[in-house]
Amino acid sequence: MSRGKLNIRWAAALVEGLANAGVEQAVLSPGSRCTPLTIACETYLNTKIMVDERSAAFYALGLAKITCQPVVLVCTSGSAVANWYPAVVEASLGRVPLILLSADRPPELLGFGANQTIDQIKIFQNFVRAQFALPSAEHLALPALSSLAAKAIEHSLWPLPGPVHINVPFREPLLSNQDLVLESTGHGKIDRFVPPLLTPNISLINNLATRITGHPGCIVCGELPNDITLAEAITNLAAALDCPILADPLSNLRRGEHNRSSILCHYDAWLMRPKLFDWWGPQWLIRFGTMPVSKRLHKILVTAKIGLQVIVDDQGNWADPQHTATLMVRSDPTVFCNELMKIVKMPKSGVWRQVLGPLERLAAVLLTEPSIPLEWAIIQELVMELPANANIFIGNSMPVRDLDACLNSNAKPLNIIANRGASGIDGCISTLAGIAAGSKEATIGMIGDLALFHDLNGLHALRNSNVILIVTNNGGGGIFHYLSQARLSNFEKNWLTPTELNISAAATLFNLKYQKINSRTAFATAIKTGLAQGGVWILEVTIDTEYSVTQHRAYWNAVVNYVKTSLQ
Repeated sequence: MSRGKLNIRWAAALVEGLANAGVEQAVLSPGSRCTPLTIACETYLNTKIMVDERSAAFYALGLAKITCQPVVLVCTSGSAVANWYPAVVEASLGRVPLILLSADRPPELLGFGANQTIDQIKIFQNFVRAQFALPSAEHLALPALSSLAAKAIEHSLWPLPGPVHINVPFREPLLSNQDLVLESTGHGKIDRFVPPLLTPNISLINNLATRITGHPGCIVCGELPNDITLAEAITNLAAALDCPILADPLSNLRRGEHNRSSILCHYDAWLMRPKLFDWWGPQWLIRFGTMPVSKRLHKILVTAKIGLQVIVDDQGNWADPQHTATLMVRSDPTVFCNELMKIVKMPKSGVWRQVLGPLERLAAVLLTEPSIPLEWAIIQELVMELPANANIFIGNSMPVRDLDACLNSNAKPLNIIANRGASGIDGCISTLAGIAAGSKEATIGMIGDLALFHDLNGLHALRNSNVILIVTNNGGGGIFHYLSQARLSNFEKNWLTPTELNISAAATLFNLKYQKINSRTAFATAIKTGLAQGGVWILEVTIDTEYSVTQHRAYWNAVVNYVKTSLQ
């Protein structure tokens, strides 16, 4: 078999094995050394071509997030691979399955000054679940690639989902004229991997039920899958335990047709009075998902006198940055809820409703005032106008915190998504493009002006989509206005860092629709138009930063003053 023929058979065996194991999508960046992999992906998978490897990786991240399936990434050798790094970090910390296929030069060229070579072996270090350094194509090893592909898929999905790296060197000639049409390699097929369902130890559940029965407590939910079965299990457990749920916006519990009678949304405001937790007196806490966005809640979990703090996680994470957990339960959260609900017996005291109910209602009423920050007003308009099951990708820094502050409880389901693994502001637009490509639902993105600056190439990926991108332009790193750095003399130069980016010109460059917004009324009209007309819209919302900061603080002060009165 010729070298070119062997290369293409090698790539085909690997990619067909991935397809047989359940992969459907691949994101490719052009290059010479990856030619065999590109041809194989074009044959066995649905492909998207993206010139910029950094943007391509975040696009694949978004696609994997929305489909909950591994997505293949392919690039050529050299620095192209390094451009994946930020997205690989996010995928690792955000538990998103990716299969990274990096083409490489053969071993005899590495370390000898050959062009376009870097050390690609273990380049992603501990940010991948597994890494495989393949040899150059070998005829006798072809059958093993099907098993390798199945193993890679399993590692990307279980026990802790995340990226898997396969480095694939090729010797020249890369292909021959007969290599352009592929048929099945016939090297076997392994059934698709189905992750096991981790069930809790029944003795542990019985012991936990004994410890919490008759005592007030609460449930805290961070980022969770958008799963109605899980939502019903958690909310039904809260009803059985007669306890509140402090629900992060990324928990996807605030919106939907499940039982929301125990859901609290505005705790970030009334927790500015930390003594409130002691006054209410929860003695136990059960947490599902990642750590919530609210820093005030983080602090409360450390300082409050809660004797029993339980974390339920079935993926092996030790998500306890405050070191407050007293019990780590390894179980599927739905199964855990259902098992605990079978045996727990709680009196219907309703004390928490008497204490927290008025605070929650006041916070919600204050959010209807016309003087609220414009960022909150446009979020309210957005969730009002969006159709059921729409996707909202929310950027980090201020956007996700503004969403946390003002997203209320409602029966209309929405799918809230963010890159909270590493909580960076890079790659947001490309992630949004991947989400839009993998979903049939309306898709909206809301990011800050610095996030737009970090991922301008992502605007190219948005083309031919139906997406509305909302950019809140507060003149740089607006979140620093709320931090101690704002008092420093060189605050604007070193922290605020306004870019003075012409967002309209950026939209024109990529042939996207654009509108500048400076009021709630104008935004309401624009969002209706964008949803009705389709295509890609950039809505730049100009923020009066000084007024916004003042109104944020006025809202918090109003809630705090009410809490002070309540505690007297």
